[in-house]
Amino acid sequence: DKARKGNAQRKLEGVVVVTAPQNGEVIAMVGGRQANFEGFNRALDAKRSIGSLVKPVIYLAALQSGRFNAASIVNDEPVEVKLANGQVWRPQNISEELYGPVPLVRAIGQSLNLATVHLGLDVGLPEVAREFRTLGLDKEPPQLPSLLLGSIDLSAFEVAQLYNSFANGGFSTPLRAVRAVVDDQGQPLKSFALEVTPVADPQVVYQLNRMLVQVMERGTGRGA
Repeated sequence: DKARKGNAQRKLEGVVVVTAPQNGEVIAMVGGRQANFEGFNRALDAKRSIGSLVKPVIYLAALQSGRFNAASIVNDEPVEVKLANGQVWRPQNISEELYGPVPLVRAIGQSLNLATVHLGLDVGLPEVAREFRTLGLDKEPPQLPSLLLGSIDLSAFEVAQLYNSFANGGFSTPLRAVRAVVDDQGQPLKSFALEVTPVADPQVVYQLNRMLVQVMERGTGRGA
């Protein structure tokens, strides 16, 4: 009871990063409850395990391989991976149920962990890790099986950069908050050119985005 009361008295913190996909401009960013606090900005500095936000990256890698499409079947069944330290990794679905053979669109729509792990292992950890770098992360994450369930700590800003490529149809634009530097007369001293880099096949990203729509219409995001 004391623990509950203590937690109830604490103020929950949250962050917001709103961007324009086409040009990468940061429209709004909130780093915590105190908007005028000049210190720890959670949107930039708080790194948390991204969990299921990792799944579109895995499915993009699968679609990019040319061996899978939205209707391809993947098995949602138990998986065991022996780790370098000798331990055995046994992931589970949140529901602790098994769904057997399912199409990729259902696996991502219902955020099925086991199906996703099977898919990621089939595609290969090196390819999945490389996809993060391609989408704009500064460096590749460690090639560990737990990466397939989002065991990677990123800031909200970094996640926004990854998802920018999905929203932008397979093109990446570095997020930015400054258009130009001007003098006291309003004359530009330095401007920053728009950078656009193709990072994925637009047809593949379109297919992935249609799958993500199913997440919101019929899947785990339906409550939103």
